[in-house]
Amino acid sequence: MSNKQDPFLSWKKKYNWDNCKLGSKGYGDFISSYIKGQTQPLVMNLNGSWGIGKTHFLRQLYCQLRFVDQNPVFYINAWESDFSKDPMLVIINEMIRQLAYIHEGEAAAQAEDVIADRLKWLWNVSALGGAAYLSGKFENTAIYELVKDKATFDDTGKLQKVGKKLSDNYIYQKNALADIKMHLTHFAEYYKDRNIIILVDELDRCRPSYAIEFLEIVKHLFGIKGFVFVMATDTEQLSHSVQAVYGPQFNGAEYLSRFFTRSARLPEPNKVEFSRLLVDSSDNLDKIYELSWPLLKEDESIKDHLSSVLACIGIIYGLSLRRMTQLFEKYQSIIVCVPEDEKFDSFLLLQLLCEYDHPDFKFSYEKKKTEKISRVDPKVAEKHNKNVTSSSNDSAVFARSLYKNVPQKANSISSMFGVIFEIYKSRTASQGKRITMPYKMPAPDEIEKPIEYVKYMYNEITNQFDLPEEYWNLDKYFNYVELASSITS
Repeated sequence: MSNKQDPFLSWKKKYNWDNCKLGSKGYGDFISSYIKGQTQPLVMNLNGSWGIGKTHFLRQLYCQLRFVDQNPVFYINAWESDFSKDPMLVIINEMIRQLAYIHEGEAAAQAEDVIADRLKWLWNVSALGGAAYLSGKFENTAIYELVKDKATFDDTGKLQKVGKKLSDNYIYQKNALADIKMHLTHFAEYYKDRNIIILVDELDRCRPSYAIEFLEIVKHLFGIKGFVFVMATDTEQLSHSVQAVYGPQFNGAEYLSRFFTRSARLPEPNKVEFSRLLVDSSDNLDKIYELSWPLLKEDESIKDHLSSVLACIGIIYGLSLRRMTQLFEKYQSIIVCVPEDEKFDSFLLLQLLCEYDHPDFKFSYEKKKTEKISRVDPKVAEKHNKNVTSSSNDSAVFARSLYKNVPQKANSISSMFGVIFEIYKSRTASQGKRITMPYKMPAPDEIEKPIEYVKYMYNEITNQFDLPEEYWNLDKYFNYVELASSITS
């Protein structure tokens, strides 16, 4: 099979540790070394919340293990195959399909001679319901009818023998299971001191019944020396899938612990670096450079300025990388529509976009819109065991209080949002020449005195905010936020 047909070659440049901007190299090197060093069968759960970057990390792991370490590694997107009724069929099919990518030239021919027959035999078993018969549920399903004549390899004697076992009694089922394990063992032995590594992605997005069957197959069939499974999951979501099958009172987390030999938690990514990547990759940088930036320091670039506030919002409001990406995409959908003669503050716009789609802060958004006040939902405060006082009723300040070890920059920016909102709430549109201060005082430090810094940069004069009329009023902010939020992903 030619390299042009190998879809994983396109990953080499994009998903390698050396090009990683999110600080994952150290953790990735540790996990890959741990996997390679296993001398016993392993099923590892790589746990990470929704949107944290599990797929990206798993692809980086694939590239390290295959292209750098030269390990036999297979990648399975479980969600793409969840239409199937037989996880074993999916696993064996992917191993057959990807085997040709792993070996090239003479090595490919040797691998074909030694192990292809094993995999073909396993395909024939799985194509005729290999997973189903293990639980005594074999039947002539649609997939059975599809593959029994067209998809099996030519090995009639073995096929008939296996077909007989599928309909035989318990003792023959046990023998068939032993046969499958024997062939898998011989397959693993070909690689001698290297583990066969199977990376499974998106299992938590699958139908609950399929996810459970997938885990059962891995547990019953692949608990063999030389096989290592790494499954990237949102374990909490996967637990809910288990409860969907067995009932809400069922302990899903305890049930899952039966299948996973080890668990590792994907660390929180570097949101500052991720924000820089988002801004750098924007197709609208020219438009972004033309926007008004009231809080931009003289020695700060616009890209750094925007990246900073985007990262701080991600930190303050606890956004996943996926949520941050969606937030930035909605922001961009707005800036391409704004007429050149209109101005707005991106700090305020990004905060409102975030709160509109945030389950804990939609209340705060509505209060800003309908009553022009910043308030925290009492139910949210109670959920987090927080007492909201007048000093902590600002939504951004409250959001910041929910997380420990908030960077100083994010801490300061959280205090700026309330001031910016008050400026627009209390604004007086200037019909004439903009008022300027009689002499220029040094700007307050934005970290040490964020509130004073915002007021200074907005050129506050005796509590009268001199905003020219080309700056949006609050209603226009709300209008654009809700238009952009009608676009979902």
